[in-house]
Amino acid sequence: MNLYRVYPRFDEEWGCFVFAEARNKARSRLVGHFSEDHEYIDFNAVCVRKNVPGEPEICASDCARLEELGIRYMTDEDEEWEE
Repeated sequence: MNLYRVYPRFDEEWGCFVFAEARNKARSRLVGHFSEDHEYIDFNAVCVRKNVPGEPEICASDCARLEELGIRYMTDEDEEWEE
């Protein structure tokens, strides 16, 4: 299992962390979560961590698994993405 940051290709400020087996599965899982269209061609996924134990999951801002890895979502007060 890997951890990916999935975001729209033309809007890197918005993004979501997704645990998935592969990049395309992370993109598909996130798009499927928000829409039944499943068109994920305009989304990019960047691997943040490899070989993370656990099940596939879309992470909310209060995700315990992210906290254990020392990763958090950016807030309005932050200037850039932190890992």
